Amino acid sequence: METQFAPAERLSQDEVRSQNKKLQLSGLIKAIAEATGTYFMILNRQRQIIYANKELLDLIQSTCEHPLGLRPGEVFGCVNSNKTEGGCGTHEFCRECGAVNAILEALEGKPSKKECRITSMHGDQLVAYDLSVKAYPFNFDNINNILVSILDISDKKRREILERTFFHDVLNSAAGLHGASFLMVRKYCPEGSEMFEKANTIYSSTNSLIEEIKTQQIIMAAENHELQLHGSMIELSNLLNEAVEPVKNNQGLTQCRIVTSYSTDTSFISDASLLRRVLINMIKNAVEESSPEDHVTVKAVVDKDKILFSVNNPKHMDESVKRQIFQRSFSTKGKCRGIGTYSMKLLGENYLKGKIWFESSESSGTTFYFELPVSFM
Repeated sequence: METQFAPAERLSQDEVRSQNKKLQLSGLIKAIAEATGTYFMILNRQRQIIYANKELLDLIQSTCEHPLGLRPGEVFGCVNSNKTEGGCGTHEFCRECGAVNAILEALEGKPSKKECRITSMHGDQLVAYDLSVKAYPFNFDNINNILVSILDISDKKRREILERTFFHDVLNSAAGLHGASFLMVRKYCPEGSEMFEKANTIYSSTNSLIEEIKTQQIIMAAENHELQLHGSMIELSNLLNEAVEPVKNNQGLTQCRIVTSYSTDTSFISDASLLRRVLINMIKNAVEESSPEDHVTVKAVVDKDKILFSVNNPKHMDESVKRQIFQRSFSTKGKCRGIGTYSMKLLGENYLKGKIWFESSESSGTTFYFELPVSFM
């Protein structure tokens, strides 16, 4: 049979059934296949299915009676799988298919993982899949087969697109409002007037909103391993001022007194944006746990090749809080919170190569520490 990409030849159904019987999978292998939570199959060298787990059988029950002898694209109903006589993998469009390419690499003895996009027809319904495909060489009875595990990541892909679109659109809207309020404060509203105060409040609030949106973007990029570092020369005194001011101007926070000090002013190299966000989170968390009459103390101590930042508030943590404080989604402030201390660890340690920890007691309150190398480049 002619092909425009992968080999088209197949074994007969009798030969496939014979291979299926010879597998005689042990109870352990079957249990693992059923417990993976993925669509799991074993392919022969002709890329035909000789075993499928229940997860896959449940998925395809509306498109085919049984997958034995079929190829992956055929059981998923790929629109390209019936364009040529050879079926799945043999059309020119299959050259771009992550599943076929992963399987071909595994046939050469190399484990492979690729993403795959499939457009399918289920009856008269168009269905789009985003899949993560893992293929592993598997020798059984001196015959080379392929283990294939397929995970549906359609929800993940849709969420990523929606998040990026949301952040882009909201950030543009917030920036427009921020710019308009800036003009009102600087040009159109007399200083000291009621309109000036209102415009200044809008300006400060939109500035905080923009910073929060950017922080969420950075955290997403960091978790997806897409964050790029940008080193620059930073002055310590300016850095502390830039970290304290957004917290002081945040209308939603308790306005307690924030005291800053540093052992000596110095210049050093780091990523200014990430470092500022870590410090802002440290200060913001301390202020959120404080009363209006409390003091939050922000210090920086320079010692040779490192700087030790510390932020103290007078409240102490319960033992239960101490054990969970850096976990993602844990918060003492209610549901749908819990990014602050987690992001400090994520950005401060994974990217800025520092070390973050805390101490908390009834006598000295709670202090978060961030030890940072003066140059991470």
